Amino acid sequence: MDLLIISLLIFSIASCNFWAGNGQNTFNVCSYGAKGDGHFDDSEAFGKAWEAMCGSNESTTIPTLLVPGGYTFYVSQTEFKGPCKSNQVHIQVHIS
Repeated sequence: MDLLIISLLIFSIASCNFWAGNGQNTFNVCSYGAKGDGHFDDSEAFGKAWEAMCGSNESTTIPTLLVPGGYTFYVSQTEFKGPCKSNQVHIQVHIS
């Protein structure tokens, strides 16, 4: 997988705590410490969620990094890199 360098500032509307994902192979950034308050740097949580997702080798479902709606996530320049164990990964950004 190519090296991705991403600067993110995501504004969204919904709830971290009420959206569990679409399966056990979903890695919600809130579960890794993202606060989504627009002030706290959530970069570390995004990195931890990416590492967990990238390390997943569940063959029945595609690993998914979930950024739920309802919060304002502040993420400074962050590297998302592989290789990942799965041949495919998904990133879902929910905006409501």
